Amino acid sequence: MKIITKLMFLLFITLTAFGLVIGTFLYISQNQQSIVAESNFKNKQLIVERIVKSKTERLEIIRNEYTAWDEMIDYCANPTAEFYENNFAPLNESYGTEFVIVYNKEKDHINSSFKNFTPFNGQNNGEAHIFPSYFNLEKQTIEKLFNNQAFCHFFCMNNGQLLEVIGANVVPSADLIKRETPAQGYVLLGKIWSDEYIKEISEAVGAELTISKNNTIEKATASKEFLTITSVLTDSLGENTAQLNFKFKDDSANELAALSQLSYGLILVAVLVIIFFLYMLRKIIGKPILQISETLNTSNDMALGNLSKSTDEFGKIAQMIHRFFNQQNVLEERNTLLKEQNIEIERQNRSIQSSINYAKRIQEAVLPDLSEVNKVLPMNFVFFKPRDIVSGDFYWSHIMPDRILIAAADCTGHGVPGAFMSILGITQLNDIVKEDPNIKPHEILNRLRVRLKSLLNQSSRESDRKEGLDISLCAIDIAHMKLEFSGAYNSMYLIRKNDTDPNQKYNIIEIKGDRMPVGAYPKEKESFTLNTFDLQKGDAVYLSSDGISDQFGGEKGRKFNWLQLKELLLDLQEEPFEIQINYIEKAYFKWKGENKQVDDILVVGFKIL
Repeated sequence: MKIITKLMFLLFITLTAFGLVIGTFLYISQNQQSIVAESNFKNKQLIVERIVKSKTERLEIIRNEYTAWDEMIDYCANPTAEFYENNFAPLNESYGTEFVIVYNKEKDHINSSFKNFTPFNGQNNGEAHIFPSYFNLEKQTIEKLFNNQAFCHFFCMNNGQLLEVIGANVVPSADLIKRETPAQGYVLLGKIWSDEYIKEISEAVGAELTISKNNTIEKATASKEFLTITSVLTDSLGENTAQLNFKFKDDSANELAALSQLSYGLILVAVLVIIFFLYMLRKIIGKPILQISETLNTSNDMALGNLSKSTDEFGKIAQMIHRFFNQQNVLEERNTLLKEQNIEIERQNRSIQSSINYAKRIQEAVLPDLSEVNKVLPMNFVFFKPRDIVSGDFYWSHIMPDRILIAAADCTGHGVPGAFMSILGITQLNDIVKEDPNIKPHEILNRLRVRLKSLLNQSSRESDRKEGLDISLCAIDIAHMKLEFSGAYNSMYLIRKNDTDPNQKYNIIEIKGDRMPVGAYPKEKESFTLNTFDLQKGDAVYLSSDGISDQFGGEKGRKFNWLQLKELLLDLQEEPFEIQINYIEKAYFKWKGENKQVDDILVVGFKIL
């Protein structure tokens, strides 16, 4: 189907649809009056509720300030004239209230402050003579007002004037919101709806406000010219006592009449505009669309003719098509080049990945054979989880005729740089113990530090060469039940059964390493410290890098930390030692959750049998 035929068909569909729209519009217009009237009534009713509520909130703010107040508690218990003069006497003048009445927690009257009222019987003694005769503020009334509730709010009519009363129990300032503590007193505030106050509300609402007594209460009404919104007020007994009448000028009828007259003219104009638009659409758009469509279908820009010389949007589109065909060959060449580059990048990535995997095999080859450790310490485990493919953490062991050396180390960095440092550290440790089989742990660390500084061209004074490692190193003499320990930053944890305290089955002893690394350090000591301990059967020893303690996780995204690790190790003592690694691994992954692993993980444990 040609585009011109489609446009003519579109005209027919448009006119048919527009006829349906006109019929629907006329139907809605006939029923719109009730819809507009109802919407107008709801909107004005919402305005009334919001304005009246905002006026009440001003009293509530004052009430909260004077009732959730620690000094008011003291006053209710021990009323003083000075406190009254400084706080209650000026209250009516400062905040526009008409009176304030205070009771203690036994609901006995303490004091009153009136502004413009003369009590009903001429006495200003705190009795509620300004209220109707059926209501008074004696002890029984206060008990009823505040029965199982912290606040009260009611209205009453007196001599033709509307009185609004709001009250609350007295509590500490910290209990301002919930008010769960027992009441230490009670405060009532009163506000007279004076002519000025009624005028203020009328102007805010935009309507004439009148107040009716309880025997003249009417429902909300609407006429052609006015719309009356009513709000019923209740007294302290919950009975209707007065009604607010807001009289709005209702101009919705005039708006509907004007809208109806205008709608018919708009419909006629719309029909003429659509007919003219479709005519121009055929003349101005039809031909250019045909030219562009033929060009795209044949991939030949000659079909555009002189259209590219036009200055309108279709001319710009034709120019873009010309440029497209001119640049198509260039884009194809670039796509070919990009494909070749992607292939080369993928090849390089595979080569790098293959190199890293090979580095992993090399690192695994230099790590000690744990089967040899099992011959000396049958109960042992190593929880080892590199962050990347290769690790900057490593474990190390060396078996001698009279003892076994075990270490857990954390090299500077992780990934490939850390792996280089770990291989360097393992090879140097092996060389050191081969040269001197009787060497002590602290001497091993001293010699390792000298070698690393020499190999890495480091000086203790340098601040930009921080390569090195943190390590915890043990020497265990099973025959004589002796343990020697030296550490660089990392600690050793020894857990021993406690036979003296039935409430604490196990004690954990933390032997901290020296506060310096194995490597260049400006404040390094001459030698690492040697710690010696007597072992007992059943002792459990644990060495760890900082990877597990620095892992972020948990509900609040915090670090696992050393304290939680020590608590975990204590909790595991009731479990068989050979499966403790499973609990440590499970605890780690539960804490980590969906978070990324931040460092290499290494925990080494063994038990003395």
